[in-house]
Amino acid sequence: LLNYQRLIANLIEMAADEAVFHHDGYGADNFEKQVTGEPATLTVYHISKLQLYYHTGHYPQALASAEQARPHIPAIKGHLLSAAYIFYYSLAITAAYGELPVKQQRKYRKVLKMNLWQMRKWASSCPENFLHKCQLMEAETARLDGRDSEAMTLYDQAMQAARAQGYLQNEAIAGELAAIFHLHKGRDKMAQVYLTDACHGYTRWGLAAKVRQLKNRYAHLLAGLPVEETQLEMKVNKPRPRDPEDSGSPGDPELYALRKVMRKLAEETDPEVLLHSFLQIAMENAGADKGYLILEKDEKLLIEAAQEGHIHHAATAPPLPLGKSVHLSRSMVRYVARTLEPVVINDPEQAGIFARDPYIAVARAKSFVCLPLLFGKIPLGVLYLENSRLTGAFTPERMAGLQFLSRQIAYIQKLQIYLTEENCVKGEAPPALIEPLTEREREVLSLIAGGMSNPEIARRLQLTLNTVKSHIWHIYGKLQVNRRVQAVTRARELKLLENE
Repeated sequence: LLNYQRLIANLIEMAADEAVFHHDGYGADNFEKQVTGEPATLTVYHISKLQLYYHTGHYPQALASAEQARPHIPAIKGHLLSAAYIFYYSLAITAAYGELPVKQQRKYRKVLKMNLWQMRKWASSCPENFLHKCQLMEAETARLDGRDSEAMTLYDQAMQAARAQGYLQNEAIAGELAAIFHLHKGRDKMAQVYLTDACHGYTRWGLAAKVRQLKNRYAHLLAGLPVEETQLEMKVNKPRPRDPEDSGSPGDPELYALRKVMRKLAEETDPEVLLHSFLQIAMENAGADKGYLILEKDEKLLIEAAQEGHIHHAATAPPLPLGKSVHLSRSMVRYVARTLEPVVINDPEQAGIFARDPYIAVARAKSFVCLPLLFGKIPLGVLYLENSRLTGAFTPERMAGLQFLSRQIAYIQKLQIYLTEENCVKGEAPPALIEPLTEREREVLSLIAGGMSNPEIARRLQLTLNTVKSHIWHIYGKLQVNRRVQAVTRARELKLLENE
């Protein structure tokens, strides 16, 4: 009991000095001597230090505490604390891994593998208690292995599973680790969302000092976090702080849009549902009452999702070719797909180059917006929205969130997997090229990776458009793909792009 009391006290104050971790007059050394003949008590003591050091970011000390506890683990066999030991030991390994010598990395890889095996076994028999722990351990392992897409999915799954079972602290840990992952990838906005969620979780758990620590460490991301988040005392029934997503008037349109996407899409697995969810979020964020999601496949524009008001149009399954739809401005969609420039029309009477568009002339819509969807520099398709009630509906404030949403949607892992339709089986090396690419085909492939359209490639290489299309057709055949995004993904797997 004293071990737990001291752990809680140290966590509340976020004190990691070993001298602080003592028991009513007994220093660390004296306490260990007193309990030498009590392996269970000694194990609990070292595991408590492991947890404390992990939460305070002292990872070498956390590993040392785990090693000290290891010989005595049989004393707590069958106790839930043994799962906590494996969980925190594994997280300490992955956190410290990059700073470890190669020899120690090999050693801890074996430990991590054994820990994962045990946690998977427990998760299969009791997912309520162990599944989220297993998913977070696997997420961190995937991060170390460079399996970024898999890591992103596992972080989200771990947070969702922990939340469902009421493990507030582990949901917060997963959020913090996901934030660090995205921050290292240069995705500050996504990191901000995860960090905010982590702070909410730590606050509900009672670790106000941890929230202050995160706010100091990531001041550029958490500057807008309410002051009360860092001043709350631990209260068992403290209600969850108000979530920005629940606000009717989000203060940061970009953060609001990204939070909506991550929350909804992280729970979906069906591609059609994903597309409709994205479209619905975009419409809500922009104040639109009609929308279309058009994707490019095999050099063709296909309507993959459509919504008018609260009605999803079933005509988009299978996808409908753009040319067969009369319910949107096809010329606007083609223009944006070709130029990759957004179009905003807030008054049909001032439609500019689209003034003679027959659809705009007869449509009841009073505002239009059409944005390119990009995966890096590679065009995926177009987002098209209308507002039939207001002129000037797509204000700069609304456009801020909408443009950010359009830029970031390709980073949502589940939609990314759907769009790329990777040919390689997970865990296997990609198959070799059927036939080597010619020098000209490599040039074309490099320009595709740079986001150039076929006409732009033709101008750059001084070729005819048909010749460019012929080269692309040969590239697709040799790479065994049928889309531009797939071609670039495959080329990166085979290290065919010289500048990457």
